[in-house]
Amino acid sequence: MKLIDSTMLIILINLSACQNFTFSQEDLRKLKSTKICPECNLRNTNLYKLDLSNANLSKANLTNSNLSDTVLWDADLKGAILIDADLSNANLQYSDLRKANLKGSDLSQADLSGATLTDVNLDNVVLCHTNMPDGKRNYSNCSGANLYNANLTRTNLYNINLFEVNLGRADLSHANMARSNLKGANLTASNLSHANFKNANLSRTDLTGSNLNMTNLSGSNLIGADMRKAIYLSNANLHGAVLCHTWMPDGKENNSGC
Repeated sequence: MKLIDSTMLIILINLSACQNFTFSQEDLRKLKSTKICPECNLRNTNLYKLDLSNANLSKANLTNSNLSDTVLWDADLKGAILIDADLSNANLQYSDLRKANLKGSDLSQADLSGATLTDVNLDNVVLCHTNMPDGKRNYSNCSGANLYNANLTRTNLYNINLFEVNLGRADLSHANMARSNLKGANLTASNLSHANFKNANLSRTDLTGSNLNMTNLSGSNLIGADMRKAIYLSNANLHGAVLCHTWMPDGKENNSGC
């Protein structure tokens, strides 16, 4: 009898835990139909590209939810729980985020211009090409950020940590990337023409199909980089670049610097 009681207790605990980690279907329907959902349980919810402008989500639980490309213009997010949420490329202009918990969330490419961030928890938040309330761009935490298709032309990213950043199809023409750490970054099909990567760490970087016309790669670390199908490499400056297990545009491996 005691064994049965113990088994039932374990099952009930597990069921309770599952409920805590899933969202409420009723709350989700309420949000989509009315945009009024304070204190709602929306954990692990996919809200990708939804128009939630002027929505009331005060004290809502949005932990680990996908809010990338979502419109949250002038939304009420006071006290909302947004731990580990994906807010990349979200429109948060004029939103009220007072006392919100954004710990570990991704705000890369998000627009926070005019937003209220009083008493917000920003621990371990990804801030990369993020438009802050004062209108300035923030690149303070870019490691692993999602900058896919971003317009970074003529941007100064000197000595910035861009470890494993997704810059696929990004426009980095004329950008200053000197001494930056791009180890393991995705730069597939990106426009790097006239960009400055002098002394940058490009080891294990994926440069397949990228535009390298007049790109300054002098002194850069290209160990393990993949430049297959990259165009205009012959016009790039490779003086002093380290080539080892580096895949060239013609599909051959270059080990000249090993």
